[in-house]
Amino acid sequence: MRHNTQGRNVSMYLTNLACEPAGSMSGNTVVSMRPIPYDQVVKAVQISGAIPKVHGAPVHIGDPSVIGIKDIAKTSATRWTSTPARCRCSGHAASPRSPSS
Repeated sequence: MRHNTQGRNVSMYLTNLACEPAGSMSGNTVVSMRPIPYDQVVKAVQISGAIPKVHGAPVHIGDPSVIGIKDIAKTSATRWTSTPARCRCSGHAASPRSPSS
Protein backbone atom coordinates (compact mmCIF):
# COMPACT_ATOMS: atom_id res chain seq x y z
CA MET A 1 0.00 0.00 0.00
CA ARG A 2 1.32 3.40 -0.96
CA HIS A 3 1.06 4.93 2.52
CA ASN A 4 3.29 2.17 3.90
CA THR A 5 5.96 2.62 1.25
CA GLN A 6 5.90 6.39 1.85
CA GLY A 7 6.11 5.95 5.62
CA ARG A 8 2.84 7.85 6.14
CA ASN A 9 -0.50 7.31 7.76
CA VAL A 10 -3.56 7.10 5.52
CA SER A 11 -5.46 10.32 4.88
CA MET A 12 -8.46 10.56 7.22
CA TYR A 13 -11.46 12.84 6.89
CA LEU A 14 -14.49 13.66 9.02
CA THR A 15 -17.65 13.35 6.89
CA ASN A 16 -21.27 14.49 7.18
CA LEU A 17 -22.39 10.81 7.48
CA ALA A 18 -23.79 10.15 10.96
CA CYS A 19 -22.64 7.04 12.83
CA GLU A 20 -25.07 4.87 14.75
CA PRO A 21 -24.94 6.18 18.35
CA ALA A 22 -23.65 3.73 20.97
CA GLY A 23 -24.65 4.74 24.48
CA SER A 24 -23.17 8.16 25.22
CA MET A 25 -20.96 8.06 22.11
CA SER A 26 -22.09 9.55 18.81
CA GLY A 27 -20.68 11.51 15.91
CA ASN A 28 -19.98 11.42 12.22
CA THR A 29 -18.12 8.84 10.19
CA VAL A 30 -14.38 9.20 9.68
CA VAL A 31 -13.13 7.83 6.37
CA SER A 32 -9.80 7.09 4.83
CA MET A 33 -9.32 7.96 1.19
CA ARG A 34 -7.20 6.09 -1.31
CA PRO A 35 -6.63 7.03 -4.93
CA ILE A 36 -7.53 4.07 -7.14
CA PRO A 37 -7.13 3.90 -10.93
CA TYR A 38 -10.55 4.05 -12.60
CA ASP A 39 -10.10 0.67 -14.23
CA GLN A 40 -9.55 -0.96 -10.81
CA VAL A 41 -12.48 0.55 -8.86
CA VAL A 42 -14.90 -2.33 -9.46
CA LYS A 43 -12.28 -4.90 -8.45
CA ALA A 44 -11.36 -2.89 -5.33
CA VAL A 45 -15.02 -2.74 -4.29
CA GLN A 46 -15.46 -6.49 -4.85
CA ILE A 47 -12.34 -7.37 -2.85
CA SER A 48 -12.87 -4.96 0.05
CA GLY A 49 -16.62 -5.64 0.14
CA ALA A 50 -15.90 -9.33 0.71
CA ILE A 51 -14.19 -8.54 4.03
CA PRO A 52 -16.65 -6.29 5.93
CA LYS A 53 -15.17 -7.03 9.37
CA VAL A 54 -11.74 -5.86 8.24
CA HIS A 55 -12.44 -2.83 6.09
CA GLY A 56 -15.47 -3.31 3.90
CA ALA A 57 -16.47 -1.71 0.64
CA PRO A 58 -16.14 2.06 0.16
CA VAL A 59 -18.93 4.16 1.64
CA HIS A 60 -18.50 6.61 -1.25
CA ILE A 61 -16.79 6.74 -4.66
CA GLY A 62 -16.36 10.02 -6.49
CA ASP A 63 -16.74 13.67 -5.47
CA PRO A 64 -15.68 13.99 -1.80
CA SER A 65 -17.88 17.07 -1.27
CA VAL A 66 -20.95 14.84 -1.47
CA ILE A 67 -20.02 13.37 1.94
CA GLY A 68 -18.93 16.69 3.41
CA ILE A 69 -15.21 16.73 2.56
CA LYS A 70 -14.67 20.25 1.24
CA ASP A 71 -10.88 20.21 0.89
CA ILE A 72 -8.95 16.93 0.53
CA ALA A 73 -5.74 18.81 1.40
CA LYS A 74 -7.03 19.32 4.97
CA THR A 75 -6.80 16.07 6.91
CA SER A 76 -5.78 14.85 10.34
CA ALA A 77 -2.94 12.90 8.70
CA THR A 78 -0.46 13.48 5.89
CA ARG A 79 -2.11 12.96 2.51
CA TRP A 80 -0.82 11.56 -0.77
CA THR A 81 -0.82 13.48 -3.98
CA SER A 82 -3.02 11.89 -6.59
CA THR A 83 -3.09 12.24 -10.34
CA PRO A 84 -6.11 13.05 -12.53
CA ALA A 85 -6.21 9.44 -13.75
CA ARG A 86 -7.35 8.21 -10.35
CA CYS A 87 -10.70 7.88 -8.64
CA ARG A 88 -11.07 8.81 -4.97
CA CYS A 89 -12.68 6.04 -2.96
CA SER A 90 -13.61 6.53 0.68
CA GLY A 91 -13.76 3.57 3.02
CA HIS A 92 -15.13 3.69 6.51
CA ALA A 93 -13.32 3.68 9.82
CA ALA A 94 -16.69 3.67 11.62
CA SER A 95 -20.05 2.33 10.49
CA PRO A 96 -22.53 4.84 9.08
CA ARG A 97 -26.10 4.95 10.38
CA SER A 98 -28.09 1.99 9.19
CA PRO A 99 -30.94 2.64 6.68
CA SER A 100 -33.50 1.52 9.28
CA SER A 101 -32.44 4.27 11.76
